[in-house]
Amino acid sequence: MIQALETWIGRVFFLLLLVVPLVISPLSTDMYTVPKSFLVQSLILLLVALSLFKGSLRGAFLLPWIPMTWPSLAFLAATLLSLTQALNLYQGIEQTFSLFCLLLLPHLAALHLKTREELARLFVAVALATTLVASYGLLQAKGIDFLNLQWRFVPVSTLGNTGFAAEYLIASLPILLMATFDGHGKGLLFGGAAALALVHLLLTKSRAGWTALVVALIVMALLGRQKAKGGDEQQTHEPQPTSDEPTSQTQHRRSRTLRMTTWAVVVAGVGISLAVLLPGVWQTTAERIMSIFDPAYPSNRVRILIWGSTLKMIREAPLLGVGTGNYELVYPLYRTVEEWRLSSRFVVGEAHNDYLQIAAETGLLGLACFLWFLVRLFQTASRLLQAEDEGWRKPGLALTGSLVALLVYALFAFPLRNPTSSLHFWLFAGLLPAVEAAASARPLKQARIPLGISFALALVLFASAPVLVFGRFFADLHLKRMKILLIAGKEQEARQEYDRAVFLYFPVFYAHQLKAKTLDDRRMLPLAAERLKASLRERPQDPKLHAELGTTYGEMGLYEEAVEELTRALALDPTLSAAQENLGYAYFLQGRYEQAIETYQEALRRGRESSGLRGKLALALLLAGRRQEAEKEWLKARQLQKDPGGRRPRP
Repeated sequence: MIQALETWIGRVFFLLLLVVPLVISPLSTDMYTVPKSFLVQSLILLLVALSLFKGSLRGAFLLPWIPMTWPSLAFLAATLLSLTQALNLYQGIEQTFSLFCLLLLPHLAALHLKTREELARLFVAVALATTLVASYGLLQAKGIDFLNLQWRFVPVSTLGNTGFAAEYLIASLPILLMATFDGHGKGLLFGGAAALALVHLLLTKSRAGWTALVVALIVMALLGRQKAKGGDEQQTHEPQPTSDEPTSQTQHRRSRTLRMTTWAVVVAGVGISLAVLLPGVWQTTAERIMSIFDPAYPSNRVRILIWGSTLKMIREAPLLGVGTGNYELVYPLYRTVEEWRLSSRFVVGEAHNDYLQIAAETGLLGLACFLWFLVRLFQTASRLLQAEDEGWRKPGLALTGSLVALLVYALFAFPLRNPTSSLHFWLFAGLLPAVEAAASARPLKQARIPLGISFALALVLFASAPVLVFGRFFADLHLKRMKILLIAGKEQEARQEYDRAVFLYFPVFYAHQLKAKTLDDRRMLPLAAERLKASLRERPQDPKLHAELGTTYGEMGLYEEAVEELTRALALDPTLSAAQENLGYAYFLQGRYEQAIETYQEALRRGRESSGLRGKLALALLLAGRRQEAEKEWLKARQLQKDPGGRRPRP
């Protein structure tokens, strides 16, 4: 029975690495993140259940005491303390539960990994998943998107974002490259996956991904070379063979040279193929690389501004932070107008630097605990890389490279908050001490926890799951259906779907993203208006400034001021069709429907064709009592929505 349980536990780990990167659900509000988070937490809970069952057969639950156990507990404690500062306690609890599940993962990995065969199976799962992810990404780059997940020619694959795809690829590539060179009969599988992943990574145009992979490979090369030199020095003290036949060391060097030559040919072939299949790809890549060093580049500037605002948050709450999971709600209080505009006024939920986000949400106390975790992690890696058994040392080097890549990427984005990338980070962090223990032949210390205590703690964990895991997931399905019903005009049915969502997962009621958006607008709009007025004092005849100020007044509810500024903008430049549409909307909100209709029609004559404008015109016509004309405009709006410019709408 115990052997059968161990087999099933190994299969669950295999599924984590194989299925999570691939799973999507168009039924979710976010078809990528929501189902992946649900699957990660569900499979971790399944691992806990199987481990407890295995422990019950042995009479006690054995928890491995890995080098990162104390830092993990300290980090969890700092996270719990940060909840005392949370504006939205429910969001904080949800985030804490997710972190707790992820902190269990390295301990479960260290508990169950015992053999090279088990580790090799996990690497095969990485290769299979990467092959599928990268293959689909390459098809998307050529405009072939058979699942219709994204806009054509954008290689997001099944990750939902080119940045998320890059995170996944840089976590996989160190393992794939090391396994390719190591061979063991699956070189073709690993080599093919690595080649596809490298091309896909290039096409994501992720500068952070390119940088992180280069740093990881340099670290791997230096660490591997250091050990190789140590081995050569040891051999200089040994008697040299006198036979004319090549030594095993010479054969190894020849084999390595052959592999390196093969890879050089493959890389050159891929480069030439890309230049032929995707003209301009290398020029675009060069431009992206050069933009890394340009602080004025829009995405660079946005990050710098977000980091500055996050540092202000940290200075305001240095010890315990603003509460885990509450960054999105607090950030609007520190946001700058420049970043708000550059970000197209989207809600900012991440600091685009995991270290700053940890410090902002859990304080410097939480950041110190996380850095302690990293120190212990790399101390474990250092011991492993000094092992004499190359069969364990090489996988350890690959895992170290993956972790380095993710941690470098975390300087520019948020892989530790992304369900797929965070899964890889915490799982690989647990594999390192397991591999180190196997390489040194020193079993990990294990804490023997009585079954009564084990089941009591598990009961709390599994009692939370119906709401925090399953309730959240199924509530999200109802929210997606609610959106579909609202678009179809079925408001009563949409309300019922919302009520079902709240019943399944009551924190939905608090709608933290909506709150963050409200805070953004409440603070940013007056600041933006003051800045525009200051600019107009210097350039009073600038029509675009008048148009932007009028639009801002409209969003603030100052409709008379909005009409005045938008009218002035159109007097200076009658071709501003966007200002024409916004003027029509200001009239509409004042109840001046005939003027709104005339203004909307003028915007259409000036080429401002869209389903949104047609819909606004239809509503104005209906409220003005011109029902037949309203129906015609509504039909045109629906047609444009179905086929905007001859392209299928994004799901």
